Amino acid sequence: MLARLVDETGENGHLAVLHGNEIIYVIEERAAHRPPLVSGVGVRLPSHLTATGRAILSALPRNQIRALYPNRQAFTDRTGIGPKSPKELEATLAETRRTGFAEEHGDVTPGFDSYAVAVRDYNDFPIAGLALTFVSGSLRPEQERSLKTKLRLAGAELSPASRRGRQFDMRIREIIVLGSFAPITIFSTKFTDSLTGNAKLAGFSLTVTAIISLVVMTALHALLPGA
Repeated sequence: MLARLVDETGENGHLAVLHGNEIIYVIEERAAHRPPLVSGVGVRLPSHLTATGRAILSALPRNQIRALYPNRQAFTDRTGIGPKSPKELEATLAETRRTGFAEEHGDVTPGFDSYAVAVRDYNDFPIAGLALTFVSGSLRPEQERSLKTKLRLAGAELSPASRRGRQFDMRIREIIVLGSFAPITIFSTKFTDSLTGNAKLAGFSLTVTAIISLVVMTALHALLPGA
């Protein structure tokens, strides 16, 4: 998934997990012809400075964030950019929740920007952060929008909670289609019997019933949204 995202966007990609108030990079995918980054598999960085960390933190309960960042002393600095207090961090995370994307602009390394989304488990709890990093100012507005869209879709595809929702939708879809079979059969039988008026033509009645049922159920499959 991450390799495909990097291929589609042409930018460096990362998957990181939270450990204390740091993030640990667990998967790295480098895009061709892009400058090297400080991140790498096993590298730890302050979660409040990275886009992946902010994506995860923004989805955590507020009391857990306060436990990780109780005061100013909990905030380390790399480039002079980024939140330096619990109040500043909460403002940053509130913006992340509002937009659906975490971002950082030179907070980790000058000259590089990142966008990230949280990957969630079946209980909608954040288990990782998925990010793309690119050279500051290298993307046009429409390219940034495309990058964000691809990142959001990749994050949703990796999240079991999102897949569970799609599976639930599919079950509802099938219940509706199968539940319609009984009334369709009853209606079709009565309709054909009223046309023929002859019990000897039961075979014809059943054939027409099957055809009508098949047509209606096919139409329901086509009209109802899929997973």
